[in-house]
Amino acid sequence: MSSPRSRLSTPPPATTSAATMLSPARLGVRDTDFRNHDLDAALAALRSARSVAVVGHVRPDADAVGSVSAFMQVAEAVGARARGYIDHPGGVARNLSSIPRCADISWEGPIAADTDCVVVVDCGDLHRAGRYAEEIASGEWARIMIDHHEHNPGVQGVNLIAPRADSTTAVIWLLAQRAGVELTESLAHALYAGLVTDTGCFAWGGNEDATSRLLLAATLAESGIDTGRITADLMDRSTVAETQMLGRLLAGVEAVDTPLGRAAILMAPYAQLSTVPPFVAERAVTLLHALEDAAVCVVAKEQQPGTWNLSLRSEQIDVAALARRHGGGGHIHAAGLSMTGTEEDCWTLMKDYLLQ
Repeated sequence: MSSPRSRLSTPPPATTSAATMLSPARLGVRDTDFRNHDLDAALAALRSARSVAVVGHVRPDADAVGSVSAFMQVAEAVGARARGYIDHPGGVARNLSSIPRCADISWEGPIAADTDCVVVVDCGDLHRAGRYAEEIASGEWARIMIDHHEHNPGVQGVNLIAPRADSTTAVIWLLAQRAGVELTESLAHALYAGLVTDTGCFAWGGNEDATSRLLLAATLAESGIDTGRITADLMDRSTVAETQMLGRLLAGVEAVDTPLGRAAILMAPYAQLSTVPPFVAERAVTLLHALEDAAVCVVAKEQQPGTWNLSLRSEQIDVAALARRHGGGGHIHAAGLSMTGTEEDCWTLMKDYLLQ
């Protein structure tokens, strides 16, 4: 089901200078984030490793899966053995299964005993690695954190964190370029998956330089990937049954006037959410983001009975600041938080605390 936003599934043709124009600064990396010597430190850790574990976040999206896939390929290109790990016992969602190397990701198995370097990707903090977080923090191995979420405290090791980058895959692309890794179709596919989804098909992003995301997409497209098909697989393809589920889910949207302006709020209790594939709920978030008469939208998903995950979106309000009020975080225009309690507790949190 397509978003009502205008989409640029196939970027404009890349020029021969596109890659050289995309310096770290162009991709949203500030001097206070990291420098080239930090990229070199990450590469040194990789080159000295025999076995690398690449870990993404719980409830993975395309940037998480794409980042795990892309970094496995980068690690292998510099001579290490790489395995992927994401704490998601249900396995990869259907809409993400076209991302290369999904078959090489463990969705619930332990980190291999011979691992000597752990790379955490697209996790706003280490806790987002789920069941792997404690093991990563306490293990005897080199650690690298690669991310683009605001207020990430990093890990004890090398941190490549750029809150203004459009996606984590954009940061991984910088590392790949620094290492001189060949941009194969498989690597470009994984990188593009994170970029196109985390920018809403280039409609928004963390980087103030909007041209940069199109130039990066064009550079990736030069590898020969079918950007239109990748976008459709990730964001558009659906079945009649899934479309009906989405319709029933969206029927529960409520408009609530708050001190921040009108809020569009969708509550998805566990009894309803458990019958819906994860990507259907994510499409509901995307559609609410496109509402013209709402200053902010909140989708509250009860992942397990009494455990809620709230997704916040806005083009006008710093929703990361709102999320941090309750221990969450994210990007200025897209953020999230978790809470426990009843549906009434969730409503109370939103109306009396979060949206004030």
